[in-house]
Amino acid sequence: SKKKGFFVLTRDSLASTMLPCPPVQLANGSVPLFVRWEHYVPRYLPAVHNLSFVQIGANCGLNQRQCAAGGDPIWEYSLRCGWQGVVVEPVLETFRQLVRNYMPIPQVIPLRAIITNNPLVERIAVHGETSAIVPSKRIAVDQQSNYEFSPTRTLQDVWPKYNIDVLTIDAEGSEEDILTNGAMPSPVPRMILFEHAHLRPSALQSIDNRLRALGFEHVVDLKHQDPVGKWRRPQDRLYGRRRLTTGLRKSHRKKRMAANAAASRFLGEKVK
Repeated sequence: SKKKGFFVLTRDSLASTMLPCPPVQLANGSVPLFVRWEHYVPRYLPAVHNLSFVQIGANCGLNQRQCAAGGDPIWEYSLRCGWQGVVVEPVLETFRQLVRNYMPIPQVIPLRAIITNNPLVERIAVHGETSAIVPSKRIAVDQQSNYEFSPTRTLQDVWPKYNIDVLTIDAEGSEEDILTNGAMPSPVPRMILFEHAHLRPSALQSIDNRLRALGFEHVVDLKHQDPVGKWRRPQDRLYGRRRLTTGLRKSHRKKRMAANAAASRFLGEKVK
């Protein structure tokens, strides 16, 4: 169904639709995916099904131009692959849309908040998808902006107690504050995706230093695949922590060799 130009998912339509995971063919009106999480299994992620996530700057959630011009990295996987987690959006009207859109997916919890480590931040300048936080001590006020107050939380405040596989951040320039100021929540996620198009080189270096110190490596810079984004420079950067797949493979190989040896001994005894 549709409401005010947005596709609205209902429990009935979700139950009656068998959607493949990972997403192969998207619904009409969906934005092409710029990140394919299945490409990072098993090096960084254990699987593509039933992962957990935190999404900072979820907008209204849907993978459509009305919610995310460049595409949403989480929606299709929550819808199709059983992902569970927290979606965070500070703008009130956008948050209300986010709640409506995620209502048929109960394993995803919407939360209204500004995520920041700066105690002076409590307002947000509302500009649709590019809404950005405003420090309270800022004297010059843009008369063309619509300001509203929002609850402030740190990343640790919204972090679930269970293991998190994926953290995504689209905070219109606040990514450095979120990722470098304050302690990284525990347990640390397996992969972190953040928008870096608005960040200074020094901010990118600061984030890189922090994430590498936590065991992450720079995986890839990603271009949005919408008609405009695919002709621009990469807008998002992806980091990951490698899983111990080599050790797992060695362990499985040893168990398999032991099982084969036991079977050989058994067959030899039977022959005798």
